[in-house]
Amino acid sequence: MGQLKLKSQHRILCGDATRAEAVERLMDGQTAALCFTSPPYNAGNNSLGGNKSMKDSKYLNDDDDRPQDEYRQFLEQFTASALKVCRTVAVNLQSLAGNKVAILEWIYTFRTHFVDRMVWYKGGGQPAIAANVMNSRFEDVWILSPDKNPKRCIPTGRFQSTVPNVYEGRGASGENTEKAVHAATMPMHFAVHALQSFDGTGGIVFEPFCGSGTTVIAAEKLKRRCFAIELDPTYCDVAVKRYEEFTGKKVVRYGKA
Repeated sequence: MGQLKLKSQHRILCGDATRAEAVERLMDGQTAALCFTSPPYNAGNNSLGGNKSMKDSKYLNDDDDRPQDEYRQFLEQFTASALKVCRTVAVNLQSLAGNKVAILEWIYTFRTHFVDRMVWYKGGGQPAIAANVMNSRFEDVWILSPDKNPKRCIPTGRFQSTVPNVYEGRGASGENTEKAVHAATMPMHFAVHALQSFDGTGGIVFEPFCGSGTTVIAAEKLKRRCFAIELDPTYCDVAVKRYEEFTGKKVVRYGKA
């Protein structure tokens, strides 16, 4: 487990979100109102093609190209930990050749915790590389509750069906200033929408796959706290840099591996 980086009211732990002890260390007995995250999609080695700084990265040993059974276990491990420390868990996943079976089995595992599903419609959609494959124009957000057999509702601050189950907004290609390091940065507008829509309490946001720190900055914009985990030290440093540039604040780092 790596260094814990304290960003005023935010935290980033350089560690593994599939390990329960890492999540416990990060949360330190506190409960998050919402887990919002976009884990690796098991997209294969090509998913790192735009990351020019990966040669020294931990992800060289964790290349997002697992057998589907291992990927399912990966999803189940972080989800089980998230459900223990969060009141609502929202997971953004895109269905790909390398994860379709695993995602279905993951949802079945947590079927009694299933609340609802939202679709993120991205428009356009880049042409598929392979022949006879449909172009992808959307991604799913699966919403879960720690309660069993929950009602189809979320603790949002918006009422009377003002939260649609389809969100329209393009991907982050134009706004990804860190694409040399992280090719799959989540767009800020999507993170802000999710935090506003899936929880209206203003409580802590848990982000188990911090990446370049978009969810942390979205929480800062909304005056919320974000507790995040990121496996790769390079991405941790990118998230810290983005936060410092956005806020003008310097982070405080504490703790050792």
